Amino acid sequence: TMHDGLITVGADGTIQSANQAALAMFGLRAPSDAHGQNLSDFLPDMRDYDFGRARETEGVPADDVARVREEMRVQRMAGGALPVEVAVSGLELGGVPVFTIILRDLTEQMAAAEKLKRAETRLVDAIESLPDGFVLYDADDRLVLCNSKYREFYATSADLIQPGERFEDIIRKGAARGQYSASSKGLEEWVAMRMTHHNNPGEPMEQLLDDGRWLRVIESRTSEGGLVGFRVDITELKEREEDLRQSQDLLRNVVDASFDGVIVMDGDGCIVEYNPSAVDVFGWTSAEVVGKRMSDFVIPDRYRNLHDTGLKRFLETGKEAVIGKRIEIEGLHKEGHEIMLELAIRHTEGQAGPLFLGYVRDITERKAADDALREAKDRAEIANEAKAKFLAMMSHEIRTPLNGVLGVLSLLRDTSLDEDQQLYVRTARESGRALMELINDILDFTKLEAGRMELDETPFRLPALLQSVVDLFTPIAREKSITLTLDYADDLPAQVVADAGRIRQVILNLVSNAVKFTDIGSVSIRVEVTRPDPQRPVFAFSVIDTGIGIAPDKHEMLFGEFVTADSGYTRKPGGTGLGLAISRQLSELMGGTITFDSILGAGSTFRVSLPLRLADPDAVPAPPSERIAELPPGVRVLLAEDNATNQIVVAHALEKSGCDVDIAHNGIGAVKLAQDRDYDVILMDVSMPEMDGLEATQRIRAIERNASTPIVALTAYALRGDRERFLAAGMDDFLSKPMEKADLISTISRHMPGDAAPAALRDNAKPAHDGLDNARKVLDSMPAEIRQKLVRQVIADISARSAAVRNAQDTGNADELERATHALKSVAGTFGASELASIAARINDLIRNDKSAAAFDLADELLRSGDETIAGVTELMRRIDDAGPDASLD
Repeated sequence: TMHDGLITVGADGTIQSANQAALAMFGLRAPSDAHGQNLSDFLPDMRDYDFGRARETEGVPADDVARVREEMRVQRMAGGALPVEVAVSGLELGGVPVFTIILRDLTEQMAAAEKLKRAETRLVDAIESLPDGFVLYDADDRLVLCNSKYREFYATSADLIQPGERFEDIIRKGAARGQYSASSKGLEEWVAMRMTHHNNPGEPMEQLLDDGRWLRVIESRTSEGGLVGFRVDITELKEREEDLRQSQDLLRNVVDASFDGVIVMDGDGCIVEYNPSAVDVFGWTSAEVVGKRMSDFVIPDRYRNLHDTGLKRFLETGKEAVIGKRIEIEGLHKEGHEIMLELAIRHTEGQAGPLFLGYVRDITERKAADDALREAKDRAEIANEAKAKFLAMMSHEIRTPLNGVLGVLSLLRDTSLDEDQQLYVRTARESGRALMELINDILDFTKLEAGRMELDETPFRLPALLQSVVDLFTPIAREKSITLTLDYADDLPAQVVADAGRIRQVILNLVSNAVKFTDIGSVSIRVEVTRPDPQRPVFAFSVIDTGIGIAPDKHEMLFGEFVTADSGYTRKPGGTGLGLAISRQLSELMGGTITFDSILGAGSTFRVSLPLRLADPDAVPAPPSERIAELPPGVRVLLAEDNATNQIVVAHALEKSGCDVDIAHNGIGAVKLAQDRDYDVILMDVSMPEMDGLEATQRIRAIERNASTPIVALTAYALRGDRERFLAAGMDDFLSKPMEKADLISTISRHMPGDAAPAALRDNAKPAHDGLDNARKVLDSMPAEIRQKLVRQVIADISARSAAVRNAQDTGNADELERATHALKSVAGTFGASELASIAARINDLIRNDKSAAAFDLADELLRSGDETIAGVTELMRRIDDAGPDASLD
């Protein structure tokens, strides 16, 4: 009944008996099947087993010698093998040696062992594949196993990490090798600390190794009393933590070092951050305000409700007027007084909710300084205005008698004089002109100093302008026996757009100085383009002389104000010392520079570089005629002038030209004379007693018969804005005192209709509408069927453009006014309505030159002229209809 197989064999290895279990193992059915067979047929591993020799072993009991116990394989009769455990023992029965063999079937046991082995293999593979280090110690704290990652972490002591080694021995030897960046502590102290944590595992600990890596050590007890541990590499995490710490430290240092106060407020309105500069601004310390509502400390009472409602609105809607902007507002100091702050607020999201970052700067002192500066600026502007008025008055007071002096000298020059008298008159006129240049220099300098100088850019021919300077100084150069030349290459651009008068003034100053200080040799003007450009090339104007030169110690001061190179020079040629200062400022105003080179005793070269815009050749006007203007006989002139000398000079000059002149001693007299008589032109002094020229002009314009009579301002005022002010008052032109007779006659001639007789020669019938003379010619030259169509179109165009002008007036839209006057100028000019075209052109030019205020001042005059033009055209057509389609309007 045994489950194990039982066999008896003789000394020769033959089977004598076998139980049922053994037969089953051999694959036999009956005991007889096994009897007499050799054991090795079924147990091949016992083929060489010598039972007889085992019996002959000396001194050993037979029972012990024959005993064998090991694993073998049973060869079954039907094929196949069966794992068994074999136990052999020997004994004697009646003096005959008998061996018993017990066979135990190991099939199930080996299957279980194989399964366990596979499980252990999988476990080891899993442990080995862990990204972290794994280690297992038994209850005696001896190493059972660890994975390769664990040995990799502890590379310096990897050879010590062997199964069976005690944990304490491993770490002590590793620490002695420097495996752990343990510390400032001694070896035994560190080992004791580590063993305490190891023996009482709980919270993870962090460990720094010798290679700079950080490990998180996680240990826990097993149910059998052993210890399982993990080692997690947290080097990158520690580096990020360090970077974050450094970033936070840097941010903290920046915030603490900020000159601006920094206050961080949460969504509840409580302060969470408050830097030292905020302490300086408000007086409250960080300990006093952090964690408390900001509005209770730094916001004045009158703003607290506004602050709280604004915060609530932003949290609900995301909208707030002050966030993202920089504002000025009052803040509350700890001591109770208010301070002016510059405040900027930014919004961000924190881990616990919204945060508001406020940057504040105490600008109380700056605001006080700004107020003081503004007050000083106002005082300076008042002083400048007073200075400008004083200069205007002085200009007027000097120019008025000077006008009389130069005018009398001009009249005297036209009389019969002997040679000496002509010399005296010429000398006196030159002295008067020199005095006028001094006045102009002082006025120009004042304008530049006050920033009131404006450029009047128009197209002109640059070579012609420079040649006029040469022509002006050629007689003086000839008298000094020096040559004066202009070098302007043919391939240089000739037409430019700039302020011709200011360019001429700069070159004139330089040439004047060169001629003054050159007694031997030459003065030359050389022009070249130093930076080519299709729109705005840079021109260099060089004035080169062989004069006395300038000492090196005078170079830096040369462009100063009221400075000359040497006091001796001032005594010799004269001057204000402003010419070069004005030239430099004018050059800079035009976007250029002025430089010079000079050698004492050898001459100087002054160079002006200016960027000039090239002009369309068709836009450059033809050179003016050299012929002196002539007036038709009988031109009726009203002269309003309070200065007796000027009355004599101007009246005599006009009478010599065939004019009929009436004189009014003030504005009241001028208005009275204009009411009683028609004049071809009115010359109106601006500054007169009782009623000035501006008021007189406005009253004369209100008289219907004088609505279009040309009024020319005669004035010694010459400051910025004067011309625009006079034109805005209703005047048509401007003449600055002192004036030359030629300029006076030319100005009057410019305002005389080309085909109309003077007022004294006209009949008493009311003439056709002034300014429509050319229109009459246009209509008279047309076939009758076209006249009606043209007139209807002209009236429609003028009405439409006038409506646009009115709208521009109402809205203050300068661009719309510019477009309307541009179109009106074209329509009126083409049709021949000269007055309307002239006013429209004047307004258009003012806007293009950034003088919109003066342009709007003329808008009413433009509208009046438009209405009168329409009325005049309608009247012309009525006359055409009355006269018949083929009748002439002459």
